Amino acid sequence: MTTYRSVFGAIALLALGGLPATASSQTAETAARNYQAADRNGDGVLVYEEFVSFIDMNAADNLGNAGRIQSRGLYARAFKRLDGNSDGRVTPAELQKAAK
Repeated sequence: MTTYRSVFGAIALLALGGLPATASSQTAETAARNYQAADRNGDGVLVYEEFVSFIDMNAADNLGNAGRIQSRGLYARAFKRLDGNSDGRVTPAELQKAAK
């Protein structure tokens, strides 16, 4: 059964350019869990500091391109790419748009 969490996790990883559209539901669930854990205030969006945590968690789990972003210090570049309206927050809608 596909859940919102697994779909959202897959979108998050696709937006980071790291997984094919057929990513396993377990991998997507891990990414979704990492997103929720990084979202410290629970508002559903990631500010830059939360985004860095999200990338670090995904890198620790060897998900997507997170390891490359982490090792090369490309956090700001990735955040800017995903923050479509430049409001300093990455939303689920922006992740979905970037994944297309």
